[in-house]
Order: sequence, then C-alpha cells, then structure tokens
Amino acid sequence: MSLGTAHTPLPNTAPVLLIRADASQQMGSGHVMRCLALAEAWAARGHAVHFICRPLLGNLTGELQQRGWPVHSLPLPELEPTWSVADQDADAAATAAFVAQLASASHASWLLVDHYQLDARWHARVAQPGLHIAVLDDLANRPLQADVLIDQNALPHLHHRYPALTPPHCVHLLGAGYTLLRRDVQAAAHRRATGTTSTVPIFLGGADTERWTEAVLAQWVRQPARADLHAHVLCGAMNPHWRDVAAACEAAHVEFSMAVRGLDDVMAGSRAAIVACGMLAVELQALEVPSLLVPLSSIQRAVAHDFAQRGRAVVLETSGLQQPHTFDQAWAATLALNHHSTGRAFMALDGAQRVVDTLLEIAA
Repeated sequence: MSLGTAHTPLPNTAPVLLIRADASQQMGSGHVMRCLALAEAWAARGHAVHFICRPLLGNLTGELQQRGWPVHSLPLPELEPTWSVADQDADAAATAAFVAQLASASHASWLLVDHYQLDARWHARVAQPGLHIAVLDDLANRPLQADVLIDQNALPHLHHRYPALTPPHCVHLLGAGYTLLRRDVQAAAHRRATGTTSTVPIFLGGADTERWTEAVLAQWVRQPARADLHAHVLCGAMNPHWRDVAAACEAAHVEFSMAVRGLDDVMAGSRAAIVACGMLAVELQALEVPSLLVPLSSIQRAVAHDFAQRGRAVVLETSGLQQPHTFDQAWAATLALNHHSTGRAFMALDGAQRVVDTLLEIAA
C-alpha cells in the first residue's frame, strides 16, 4: 500500500492530533465515541490530542473533559442550535482559526474529521501547510479532500466506494481490520469468559428521541419472566426521555443505568443484547455477544445485516418493536445464537492502533 501524501513533510516535533466531531440529540454519540478510541491509541504513544466540537444540545463535551481530553468549543449555529453545521464555510473558518492558534504553541500534524455534514469544500478551507487530514466515514456520499480515509465497516464492494470521492494520493483504510475500539473494550474482550452472566443490555442509541427504548421495554415485560435472563436498560445522558425510561424500569423491576464508564465488563459478560446498530453494537460484536440489532438509519441497516450474516446477530426493524409476534421470533433467534466466546471475532481488536501506525508513518 502506498503511503504517499500531497503535503510537505512536518518538522521533527511531537505530532498533535486534532479531532473534529460532534454529538447531539439528533446525531447521537457514535461519532465522538469512535473518535475517542483513536484518541486513546494516539495518546498511548505519548502524543497530544485536542477535540474540536460544537456545544449542541446533547453534546459530550463534559464527558470528554471528565476523561481528561482538551475540548475546544466552536460557536453554536444561530439558526439550528440542536443540529450542527448550518454553514460549512463558517465552521471551517472557526476550525482553521483554532488550528492556527494551536500552531503557535505546538504542531498539529493531523486533523481527524468524523462528520457527515462536512465535505471536500470544508477540508480545503481548513487545510494548512504541514496539516494532514483524515476522514472517518461510512456513507461514501460526498467528495472528501483527505490524505487518509477510514471506513471500519466490512460492507460489500467497500473498496469500490471511495476512489471517485477522494484524491489519488489518499490512503484508504477499509474494513474490520481498522475497527476503532476503545481501550476498555479491548481489555474486556481479552477477559470475556466462556461462561456468561444472565444480563441482557438494552440500549437504543445515545439520544433515542423516538423512544425506542420504551418500546423494547414494553415487549420485554410482556414476556414470561425467566430466571436466566435479566434486562439492564441503559440510557445516554443526551436522551431527553431518560427520566421516563428510569421510571418505567422501576415500575417493571428492571435494572436501569445511565450509559457511563465502567459498564464494559457488564457488556463482556452479557448473555445477549438488544441494541441499536451504532458503536455499542460494534463493540458487542467484538466481544462476541449475540445481539438483536435495531437499525435506526440506512447505514446502520447495512451494517446490521452484515453482522447478521456473520452469525452473531439478528436484525429487527423498528416496526417489529410494535409487533409482539415479530419481536418474539427475533428474540428467540437471538438467544439461539452461539453465546460462547471463541476468541475469533471477525474484527481486529487493535484497529485503532493500526490506524495510528499509518498516520504516524505518513507524518514522519
């Protein structure tokens, strides 16, 4: 694989990674969470990381700062404070200004962009001498002015999706070998025992504005109680209905938690899971936990069916959450899947480290 780049080589200084990603009630938490995995791998090499985010409704700025990551907040869009980029040019100008400011104290060598609303025009506006741009994507629906393109999904025809959208020198890191897993998930995968607990995590996205969590809970409590299965409902802090979910769980005597750090061992020991097909679903596949996947977007649907073909998942559309017979069939099929760890998950546990290796090699 060629590691050519169109940029001037960087000075011999410690490389800094900038990450432009947002979280909100509309877009959920997945973009920031998969960037966090790459940030951890970069910092493990002794290098600095800075996040660049907009403080949208449901943002994860506080969570990132609690984990010790520096976060630079861009101005909120005037017209759509709950969404993200109303004006690409304004967003690019604000980001470029921060990059220039940081350059006076250190040297930013990479800007990682994980954002469906930003395309080649934004990348060109932010580009600076010595700054490489990496893009995390899975839609393949717009031009990308990137030096590295990362798509961790193992979808059909993956290698044919991006050549027409990226410049000739762009290095493509594609497929499950580059899955971005957080450090805690990697550790949990190594600890996963053959025997599992009775826990069934339920998580329908960081925001779940459509209240799918409550729909799953209604189907769960309708079923006869089983001593070998115990639901554990998780809500993201950005979920506007989390208090209603907590009250429903209390009434049904179902365990409830906010989706916070420290739950990776719970996931690793789970008997099965009912989740949206976001980053948590990816992590559960790495942990070899059988999962009933509820896709909430077209890309989630494609990924969910790929996981199902690999034998550790069953797909249930949101319409099935309103149909008891359909739900029961899908859940029975999920429980019939092999729930024992083989240590042979189809995705690489060290995908984030492999991405960092490539970025550092290009910047050297």
